[in-house]
Amino acid sequence: MVHLHMRSSYSLLESPIRLENMILHQKQLGYNHVCLTDHNVMYGTMEFYQLCKKHNVHPIIGLEVDSIYNEEPFHFILLAKNDMGLQNLYKLSSIIKGNVSFEEVIKYAKDCVVLTSSDGKDTFSAYIEHQDLEKLSAFVELCKNSFSDFYVSISMNDSGKKRVDNKILKQLDCKCVALSRILYEKSEDVKSLQALRAIAKQTSIENQGLDVQFQRYLRSPQEMEALYDESELIATEEIARMCNIQMAFQKSKLPVFKNKLQIDSRDYLIKLCKKGLEKRLNGNLNPTYIKRLEYELNVIVNMGFTDYFLIVWDFIRYARSQDIFVGPGRGSAAGSLVAYCLGITHIDPIQNNLLFERFLNPSRISMPDIDTDEAEKSMKRIEAIIHSMTPKERTNPNLLNPSRKNRIAKGAGVDVAEVNRLVKQFEQMKKMMKQMPGMMKKGKRGMFKGLPF
Repeated sequence: MVHLHMRSSYSLLESPIRLENMILHQKQLGYNHVCLTDHNVMYGTMEFYQLCKKHNVHPIIGLEVDSIYNEEPFHFILLAKNDMGLQNLYKLSSIIKGNVSFEEVIKYAKDCVVLTSSDGKDTFSAYIEHQDLEKLSAFVELCKNSFSDFYVSISMNDSGKKRVDNKILKQLDCKCVALSRILYEKSEDVKSLQALRAIAKQTSIENQGLDVQFQRYLRSPQEMEALYDESELIATEEIARMCNIQMAFQKSKLPVFKNKLQIDSRDYLIKLCKKGLEKRLNGNLNPTYIKRLEYELNVIVNMGFTDYFLIVWDFIRYARSQDIFVGPGRGSAAGSLVAYCLGITHIDPIQNNLLFERFLNPSRISMPDIDTDEAEKSMKRIEAIIHSMTPKERTNPNLLNPSRKNRIAKGAGVDVAEVNRLVKQFEQMKKMMKQMPGMMKKGKRGMFKGLPF
């Protein structure tokens, strides 16, 4: 049998589950298929897929959505049958702002298996509780006509009352499937869920009104066999066989940097680096530096990252030209002589014995990651210049919500005033650092005269 529901920590403040731990736990229990159905979001998809491949289990990727039909809430689980279905789930998750219409669910459910979520919080669950066979039948018929592969979920059979109520579903003309909702890994992990729900509600963990569901942990095959009929468990395997994601998508490409000389990006990058190196060494070109620069440029060009370096160089150059405070560079990018020659970093990697391979390694194909720090008050201007160079949908600055610290403090039972006091001290330290002289700001203009930044 297969578990066809699982929220993870990517469902913000709704689950404490860590993906790799859960995948290994399910594999240990004998499950060959693992399913991820985060609530309204698809953020964990790539990590989940890669971890499943790493641990040799079959990934099933889905999405749990809340829809509205005739002004009533109806909740569904959509499982992608193939790459087209996964693309549709991406599109659906991108338009979700709370609830979506039933029509939108229909639109994006193509190439997906659709299940009722049976979370006990929607109108369909109310029909079951009130044993309203007429309304249940009518809605099931609507769904059968709307979705190519539709199943009614039999859920929460661990509750004696729910198990009795669920018997009415056997009278419906539809396919039924066992669904054990998973919100945390082990039964004792409900305490972690309580803490998350407290943070979400900005209240204490002791609040008795928190929306916490007990016994929603990962059940073993033996537990599932004791709770559900054989036909309902067989249906989970039937659905698992229908879901085969290959991730055979067209790879994303970096935008091409348009330079003022209208020459090839490779030639322009080499030209900038040679000019930068000459200025950095005051015209005294050292064979060690030349050899290192040629090696790094060869790696960057062969890996296809010339435009990436030019884009980063351009917005940092723009920031300095506008007297915007820019950091000297940090992280593994400090090991790049190319970044040093371009003025992206201000740390000589050769003089400080820093390795380029920690930043970019031809044997490990991955996007370079250059950490840059700009003055917070100038971030809007920096974002504007990046948006002007690249399509809007390709930029995604990760900004921290300032109110988050208060919510976390309340949920953990920590004095918010004390947290604010510490944050204020940190902000004062940042101001003091900004007033320190050095190369991080374009104060000594002569120092940078003639450089490509």
